[in-house]
Amino acid sequence: MEFKTPPFQHQLDLFNRIKDTDYFAILWEMGTGKTKLAIDLLRYKCMTKKKFLRILIIAPNEALINWHLELEKHSNLAPRAVVLQGTKAQRIAKLKNKDYNVFIINYEGLLVLHDELLHAELNVLIADESQLIKNHKAKRTKVALALSKQAQFKYILSGTPILNSGVDIFAQYYFLDSGLTFGKNFYAFRNTYFEDKNKGWRDGYPNYTIKPNVDRILNARILKIADIKKKHECLTLPPRIYNSYFPPMGDDQFKAYVEMREEFITFLNGIEGDMSVSTAANALTKIIRLQQISSGFLKDTHGREVRFKSIPKLDLVSNLVEELAPRHKIIIWAVFVDNIKMLFDAMKPYNPALIYGGNVKDRQAQIIKFETDATCRVMVANPKSAGRALNFVAASYAIYYSQNFSLEHREQSEARCHRSGSEIHEKITYIDVIHPKSVDEIVVKSLKDKIKLSSSLLQISKEIAKQ
Repeated sequence: MEFKTPPFQHQLDLFNRIKDTDYFAILWEMGTGKTKLAIDLLRYKCMTKKKFLRILIIAPNEALINWHLELEKHSNLAPRAVVLQGTKAQRIAKLKNKDYNVFIINYEGLLVLHDELLHAELNVLIADESQLIKNHKAKRTKVALALSKQAQFKYILSGTPILNSGVDIFAQYYFLDSGLTFGKNFYAFRNTYFEDKNKGWRDGYPNYTIKPNVDRILNARILKIADIKKKHECLTLPPRIYNSYFPPMGDDQFKAYVEMREEFITFLNGIEGDMSVSTAANALTKIIRLQQISSGFLKDTHGREVRFKSIPKLDLVSNLVEELAPRHKIIIWAVFVDNIKMLFDAMKPYNPALIYGGNVKDRQAQIIKFETDATCRVMVANPKSAGRALNFVAASYAIYYSQNFSLEHREQSEARCHRSGSEIHEKITYIDVIHPKSVDEIVVKSLKDKIKLSSSLLQISKEIAKQ
């Protein structure tokens, strides 16, 4: 087959190996070219069948437009591809339109078009970021599994198929082979390969780990229909450099932080000169409130976001950008909407691009602006909204202004600027902005130690109490 765009050697090798198979797991690290390979496989299947196959690509919401762009880049399928968005009636009309044979939908959309998709006579299914169907009990997983029984060709794509435990792999493989690898019963699979290390602990979260002496068997079964690649194995990318800056909190910020940490309540002069009160009802809320205070604002009991008079973290980032922007493009990551707003306002001199939540209508225009407009030096983004499937290789610096305990969000966001195309830079630098002896330090440590908030709430609370 003649390729529209030339593949890297690792892409060509796997293409030749699996082009005539019916299903496969492409478990390549972010930035190694999974999407390009999948599109080449789609082209090959259509060519060998001598017709346009009916293809459904399931992807995270933030990746839908990127899939359409990649289809345009690597194939001639883009004119026959459509994103299934809009009202249910509009989505059904697109699905029934005979001008289209490639349908791109997000995981939530599976629930909306459940019945219609089951009767759509699909030939090929692709589950991008397949870890999103790891929960065998979730409704979207059940729909995806029902669809998979009807399609001949199936592929899962993920750089992180196992996020919490090895049991995550069961539903993803069931999607591929309807139980040939690991059987059809989740509990039988779990009992065969895993044991709960927390079994018998009062109020303990389950912690399923591989049983002794079965890890080789499990890995062999996984690899029988999968290929795993790391970026260092197949791409020559610039080194990643990690730095941290430690500005002290402002006086009113520090006062609020200590009060919230000790008393679960703090007070601050409000937006209109009144006194704002912020409280935390439990340990989880307390952690979130401390993160908000550390990032420069607090949310009061009326739901208002009140900023501190002095925000040293924001000042430090502004100074960093002023120094870096003439020679580098920069992504600034933040998890709270108020942080996004304050950063965007502070970055106005640098013609910033912006991606967060559903508040930016033309996401693709923002991406193109950052990647191609020389006057746009900064992208302000939320890792949940822009951390998957997008390419920001124009950036050589990524600054983490605020972040949560999601290891997936951190790894995905780091990969946006460290992937194929980032060879144009000598290095990629990641900067964590951390208030000393604050929840910031615990978040960064937790991410480095790969600790999950859901399973480590008590531990995190104890760490905060020690500070």
